[in-house]
Amino acid sequence: MKLLLITRLPPSLGGLETMGVLMAREWAATPGLELKVVSSVAGHCDLDEEVEIARCPGLGRLHALYAWADVVFFNNVYIGMALPLCWLRRPYVVSMSGNLEKPNLSKGVVDWLKKKALWRLLSGASRNISACDYVGKFNGVPSLTITNPYDAAVYCHDEDAGPRPFDFLFGGRINQEFKGCYDVVEAFAACCRTSARGLTLSVAGDGPDLAEMKRRVEAHGLGEQVRFLGTLAGRALAEEMRRHRVIVVPSRYQEPIGIICLEGIACGCLAIGSETGGLAESVGPCGLTYAAGDIAALARGMAELVSLSPADVASYRSKAARHLEKYHPATVARQYLAEARAALVG
Repeated sequence: MKLLLITRLPPSLGGLETMGVLMAREWAATPGLELKVVSSVAGHCDLDEEVEIARCPGLGRLHALYAWADVVFFNNVYIGMALPLCWLRRPYVVSMSGNLEKPNLSKGVVDWLKKKALWRLLSGASRNISACDYVGKFNGVPSLTITNPYDAAVYCHDEDAGPRPFDFLFGGRINQEFKGCYDVVEAFAACCRTSARGLTLSVAGDGPDLAEMKRRVEAHGLGEQVRFLGTLAGRALAEEMRRHRVIVVPSRYQEPIGIICLEGIACGCLAIGSETGGLAESVGPCGLTYAAGDIAALARGMAELVSLSPADVASYRSKAARHLEKYHPATVARQYLAEARAALVG
């Protein structure tokens, strides 16, 4: 089977880019499968040495790739890269990793036309896939739920690695509206007021609310207990996760899936996340959830997790392997490929 993967790729950073690399590597190693990749992101990454990638192709090149393919797989929706479907009949599969807006003329004619094209693409797909149950329900498109993967080769831990010197880790874009970055500061301050020992919080990331987040830390007198690590990714982030006890994911928006939560769990952290979108599914049995925006509940959950006995911590961690199995790249790639093969035979 000749499979054409449409996806974002590094050097751009993000969950879709990571997912594109993971799927391409799994499929490239699959016997009997020929793979080519199309990406709207210019530049270069290690994957370019392993797989044939057409970056920002012109319409002629894009047409040739579609003509070559037996099946097209969209890692999220990319209208511009779908143009050959207007004149070439090819079965295709769409993986939806987030919530999609319906067409709305109040946002302008151009936006309305783009949304109409997006929904036309979904309605014409041989198969639609949702990254979690919440995304499938929100978008209202008949779909199969197959979770997004995390990088299991990078995010992992050794049970005998020894003690973890730090308590809480917050990672991601420093944005209050979406990621709840102020919430974790306020909850951490509440934990510190009731704790008999000096707790620690580490912040990995950057964003528009970083200065205000630092100001709040200083206002609470917590400057000695909070570390700002800057943007971390890949092995550097995984190494930092392995030094922490709890990953905190206080998202305020409907998070489709909490990849950083999965990465933290894989590195041996316990997790606490808000009950938004599919984030609670990502936490699963490996930690606690709370109502988004409820800082008092977040503080109670954080305090509970760092107060657990070694036996209780071990109990949480013992559930991680089974929980993460469905998010493993090999598992996800195999399920996606089954849908692509099904699309080919109709």
